[in-house]
Amino acid sequence: MMKIRLPKKKRLWIVLAITVPVICWSISEILPLIASALNRQGYQVVRREPSGLSGILTIRKKEALERKTVKDIRFPLTRTSDPRFDHDRFTLKLYGLLDVERAGFYWVGSESDDGSWIRLKGDKILDNGGLHSRETKMNLIHMDKGLQSIELRYENQMGEAYLDLFWVTPEGTRSPLPLLPNPWGRVSAGLLWTAFLFFKIAQYWVFFTLPLLLYPILFPVNKPNSNGSAA
Repeated sequence: MMKIRLPKKKRLWIVLAITVPVICWSISEILPLIASALNRQGYQVVRREPSGLSGILTIRKKEALERKTVKDIRFPLTRTSDPRFDHDRFTLKLYGLLDVERAGFYWVGSESDDGSWIRLKGDKILDNGGLHSRETKMNLIHMDKGLQSIELRYENQMGEAYLDLFWVTPEGTRSPLPLLPNPWGRVSAGLLWTAFLFFKIAQYWVFFTLPLLLYPILFPVNKPNSNGSAA
């Protein structure tokens, strides 16, 4: 029976090939749990000290960018309803929470001029982007019961600005999206993004190293004996 003897360096490489993706995958599973705990903590803070939605407003001027935090954001958002957004070019990013009372399929939508994007627990669920007049888009997604973290990005590139968010519940009722503020939203979103990065590292590490790991096993090289014949 032919024995496969791997040099010490190859054995070390095999250990790395196994442990690196396992560690990265483990981190990608742990970080969302930490993000979920932060969301619950943020929800408790909001319940004790109610506050309005806040976001990061970036105004694009000819000279430079002006970035500031705006509080008490209300929808629908327009340039006339809120003078803080009376600019030709700006972007808004905010983080919120949804307290879903019943699991099921929900239509989540936005009506915006210009682009708007929504992420749920780090995954993009709605893309209403681009330079366009007021346009409505919806997407059907399944939501679990409990707190769901939401990230919203909106931009106005020229002219009128408008943004409104809504959902249609499993019962078929359309209503404004009941967003709650999330004090830990930026940290939670950063953890989810980092978890996705570690998952991709594990995925591509396995994809590129698995053939290198299996090659010497599937195609062993027999060293010749001292008499010249193969072992």
